[in-house]
Amino acid sequence: MIQTLAAAAAAIMLLSAASAAQAASDAAPAAKAAEAPAPGKAKPSKDKVVCRVETPVGSRVGKRVCMTLAERERQEEDAVKGFGEMQRVVNTTFSKGD
Repeated sequence: MIQTLAAAAAAIMLLSAASAAQAASDAAPAAKAAEAPAPGKAKPSKDKVVCRVETPVGSRVGKRVCMTLAERERQEEDAVKGFGEMQRVVNTTFSKGD
């Protein structure tokens, strides 16, 4: 009985992983096509101001945030660097075997 349940659970996990992988591979070409600029259109200028509605954590009310593309790219790079540094600190702090 337990072996049957374990086998069924393993089969479900394999099927869900396979369907997730299939969905990701189907979405990848569409995402690349969406990112590529149209042949007749140039890339937007880094000085162009773009506004987005961002919803803060713990809120349902969105806030309009406007910044240039260069500022947005710099903000995203800073976030990635900060997250990497945070992971590095956590890994070195807790991997000492204390």
